[in-house]
Amino acid sequence: MGTQRGSKKRKRAKNIDVILPGLDTAVGRVAKSEKDRDRFQVSSGVRTRHELAARSLMVKDLARRLMWPILKARLDGRFSTEKLYTAYRGGDKALEALLNEAKAPRLPRLAKLLGDYLETKEQKRTVEQIETRIRRFILYLGDPTTADFTAQNVERFLNSLKVRNGGKESKRGVSGGTANRYRAVLNGFASWLVRNDYLVKHPIAFKSVEKRQETRHRPPDLSPAEYRSYFAILEKLRPDLVILFKLLVHSGADIGELVGVTATTTKPRKPGLLVRDCYLDRDLPRLRLVRTKTNTPERQVPIPKDIAVSLQAHIELKGLRPGDEVFGGSGDTFGITYEEAAWVHERARISITRPDLKIKSLRHIAAIYWRRQGVDLLTIRDWLGHSTVSQTQVYAEFGPDDAWELPATEGAY
Repeated sequence: MGTQRGSKKRKRAKNIDVILPGLDTAVGRVAKSEKDRDRFQVSSGVRTRHELAARSLMVKDLARRLMWPILKARLDGRFSTEKLYTAYRGGDKALEALLNEAKAPRLPRLAKLLGDYLETKEQKRTVEQIETRIRRFILYLGDPTTADFTAQNVERFLNSLKVRNGGKESKRGVSGGTANRYRAVLNGFASWLVRNDYLVKHPIAFKSVEKRQETRHRPPDLSPAEYRSYFAILEKLRPDLVILFKLLVHSGADIGELVGVTATTTKPRKPGLLVRDCYLDRDLPRLRLVRTKTNTPERQVPIPKDIAVSLQAHIELKGLRPGDEVFGGSGDTFGITYEEAAWVHERARISITRPDLKIKSLRHIAAIYWRRQGVDLLTIRDWLGHSTVSQTQVYAEFGPDDAWELPATEGAY
């Protein structure tokens, strides 16, 4: 494949390749001849000829002065040529300090220890979440050793965390709850390092974010007027997505359960809601849903009859078969994506002046609607796929002044 016209070829760093009689080493290569044992070949770290010449003269001068240990340390990759050149210009004391630093035992890298730590975990989904969070910490620090795993670095990392949408970082910081989950994962990793003598002292004093800060993002309810305005705007923007958002509001589903989860470099794509998982011909229509982020079992969630009629019409209009995704595409396309739904939702929430309304808020609103209709918390817990009732209470909580009239839907729960 040819290069594009006008593109410039990137210059690579030039190598220092000289024969130094008396070096007597073949570090990093197989000595094919006696000459190879005296070959000093490393990257100079520079691209211009005069810089390469200056570093080559430095190497020859060090060899003339019989400073083999520091040259062999460079061959062993203990430091870069740039670092050696800086010490060389600093004089003999700087070279001696660099050599002493090179002789010090190397601290283990966190990236290499992470693999051993993950082998101690059993649940695959938990391992994936732990690995993702710790690798994000390692990526933030660069290529850290155990000496870099400090309380200060952990706090700086947590303060730097931004919300990710579709794999891209936004400018908004994560919630207190998310910061607590990252802190807990790093705390467990640090405890394992201490138990295995990689760390002398535990670097994290576990202090969770205050509860009021963690739950500050809990979304409020939608009034009947806001409900009608919200869906009126969706009808104008994307009428084909109205049924998707109706299901989010009235089934308590995660957006990923309906449209699928985008594939990553390590995880395949997870499909969304299938036609065969829609039981619409019953007296009480239901959807079979499976949480995408937890190990909770599948659940059957009721939906109002008029929404079931609209969903059936959508399926028939698209000509979908039982094995097809309700909101899927055809061929190599996957139909509606989270990013597409988020864009439409963003326009709608701005139009009704509700910037605090997230897509996840619709899941909360479903729980509130069920609670207002008299459904007990244990049943709502099962419909939402929660493991504890306390978590469900956060979703279904509303004050006495919020006892609005429910949106007009046909069918009781």
